[in-house]
Amino acid sequence: MNYLIDEGKGLLILNAYDGLTAAAARKVDGLDINTTICGQVARSGIPAILEDLQNSQDESTVLLRRTGLQAFACHPLQIDGKGFGTLSFGSKSRTSFTADELDFMKAVTDRLSGAIQRSRSEEALRESEARYRSVLENSRDVIVRFNVQTGIYEYVSPSCEILTGYTSAEYTSMDIKAILDMIHPDDLPAVIAAQARSLETGEAEVEYRQRKKNGEYIWISNRMSVIYDDSGKPLYRNINLRDVTERKKADQIKDEFIGMVSHELRTPLTIIKGAVRVAMNKDLPIEQVYDLLNDANTGADALANLLDNLVELSRYQADRLKLTKNIMDTGSVAQEMVDKRAESDKSHIFTADIEPGLPLVPADKIRLEHVIGNLMDNAVKYSPEGTEVKVSVHRRADYLLFSVSDQGKGIPPKDQAKLFQPFERLGEKSTTRPGLGLGLLVCKRLVEAHGGKIWVESAPGKGSTFYFTLPVDGDQTKIQ
Repeated sequence: MNYLIDEGKGLLILNAYDGLTAAAARKVDGLDINTTICGQVARSGIPAILEDLQNSQDESTVLLRRTGLQAFACHPLQIDGKGFGTLSFGSKSRTSFTADELDFMKAVTDRLSGAIQRSRSEEALRESEARYRSVLENSRDVIVRFNVQTGIYEYVSPSCEILTGYTSAEYTSMDIKAILDMIHPDDLPAVIAAQARSLETGEAEVEYRQRKKNGEYIWISNRMSVIYDDSGKPLYRNINLRDVTERKKADQIKDEFIGMVSHELRTPLTIIKGAVRVAMNKDLPIEQVYDLLNDANTGADALANLLDNLVELSRYQADRLKLTKNIMDTGSVAQEMVDKRAESDKSHIFTADIEPGLPLVPADKIRLEHVIGNLMDNAVKYSPEGTEVKVSVHRRADYLLFSVSDQGKGIPPKDQAKLFQPFERLGEKSTTRPGLGLGLLVCKRLVEAHGGKIWVESAPGKGSTFYFTLPVDGDQTKIQ
């Protein structure tokens, strides 16, 4: 009889038997591991040899006597010293076993323990390999095994097709030259140097552009580790490929942003410092001093607007953009913005078209002024001097429709979709116009925080009109 331990139930489960009827086998299945003879052998690891069973008075042998056995030998099955079951031998015709028979039983038990151990080890290895292969085949990174001696790619994980457009079979059929031909020529020397370094140090990492099957280049991070034989000869290079295109784009945007911020901060500061320095000349007429101070004030306003935009975007990114809404006359806010701008800026003609009787709506006054101010700034930047910049507010069903229009050269349709993205400057590629290209993005974030929408309508040669909405609460009272 062969029992296996069920640790969870604390029982010995009959795994195999011979010489017993099915009915008899059922009676000796599910033995208590703590009170039965086989249970004691399994726990202690000490064999039990019982002779002349039918004349035994030991209560622990009752089940064995019921099977008609005269002699019984139970041996522990162990792996690394830990019991996992028993193997038992019995005789109904003899009351004892010979020494040779007992030695044979022990040898059989030891061989069975070894066979089960190997089987379990092989099963564990298969499970481990299956898990490892599952990880490889489901990883978004591409895992590659390259034979350094033969120059053959022996394994390429399935995600290769997602990353490069080539299937694993196509990739493994390529030689090293074909793979290197995919790498951008400007990056190839760094890749070759990294490969050589990996053979010397055992590992290396390099980032480069690689051409996909469709001809598009993407940025790849390649981490290599080398496996050597006992003599130190390199056998395999294990490679992990990861698409880092988005990170590279983010790094580029960050670098451009730092450069732009440095430039945009320096420009108004230069104006302020220069104006104040000259204005400190005691011999200057008072009229020139006023002009210089006005220049300094203009520079300070530009600097404040830049910092305001940066602060708003920072709050949004950190999920700390909180509105302070009050019920207000947004038409009056827009009119005040136009009046102030017309008084301080004579470069354009600023007009307002405010529908009478607009309802009061909940809004953050400072943020609303920020949105209108940014849109007016854009209109001034991208329209000729002396032309009209018009701010309008009208009721449309369940929302208020705001608009800021100019008489500039307009925006091509292909550029309009990019307007509300970071660092886009109305399609202008020149750096002659000031600004970080953040104003419209800030407008979008602030309008959406109010529950509204923002968009542009424009055509080349016909100027541009930027629209945004604010929801109307139907219970609010109209302005008299």
